[in-house]
Amino acid sequence: MFNASRAESLPKPLEFHGSPIESWILDLASDKLEGGESLFIEYYRDAETLRDLERGVPVAATRLGLEMLKRGFTWFKVWYYPEGFSEGGQKIQAQKPVDKRQERRHLDQILRELERFATAAKELPGAGLMERAREAVRIARMLRDKSE
Repeated sequence: MFNASRAESLPKPLEFHGSPIESWILDLASDKLEGGESLFIEYYRDAETLRDLERGVPVAATRLGLEMLKRGFTWFKVWYYPEGFSEGGQKIQAQKPVDKRQERRHLDQILRELERFATAAKELPGAGLMERAREAVRIARMLRDKSE
């Protein structure tokens, strides 16, 4: 998904990030992708995700990352540095696991990142940040248990 932000042409601008429209698009894309396939989502207009990534929040605990985790994406890469200036804005690459073994490895890595973050994040302010991190841990554990 590229260049999604606000629908400015509507009488009342519609926020895209966190909206039912975003959820519908993520559900649709997720349902069509199989193991090993990736989804690239620009986040530079998603102020909350952008701010959290700049502060060092693990992808799975950002607003957008948590949405991807809920949909079974277990591997994330943040693309921030332009390579040739033709690839668009900052984006998250989210990938579904190829098999249960890979899914477990990815989820174990996510849980380690979230545990390190929870220890360090006690002094980071942010509305809902720790709640979102706890939700990411809950979902990652549930997915990991399901993959056994």
